[in-house]
Amino acid sequence: MLPVSLVVFESWHAAELMARNEMGVTDCYFLEPAAAKVIEDRGNAFTLLANEEVVACGGTLPLWPGRNTAWMIFTPGAGRYMRRITRMVKRELDLTPGRVEMTVVKDYALGHRWARMLGFEVETPCLREYGPLREDHTGYVKLNGVE
Repeated sequence: MLPVSLVVFESWHAAELMARNEMGVTDCYFLEPAAAKVIEDRGNAFTLLANEEVVACGGTLPLWPGRNTAWMIFTPGAGRYMRRITRMVKRELDLTPGRVEMTVVKDYALGHRWARMLGFEVETPCLREYGPLREDHTGYVKLNGVE
């Protein structure tokens, strides 16, 4: 198996990711060059490389102290590395203090399974017309350090 590494996100990774993405997710505002640069500057994002090739990008966007939004976009090439990717991402999410939110496209079964594997729980079963293509999403939450 090719080596997988977790590196700090750089804005050029977004263009590489979108060039390899086959899911039609091309309207992601945070992967546009200017927004990708802002994410790079914030330092709360990472890229997963397999054999030095971008296979996924993700991170957290702090909304305010104790509340974060998690995001992740994969390429088709990420599938063979999912066990290692999941361990790496879970470790990073577990270190994020407070509330971490994420959404998954409502009819994307693998995304829902992965969210549960990362320790997220369904909070909002249906966020209507929530996505960039007006698709419905499910809202998830993970509470770290909250008793």
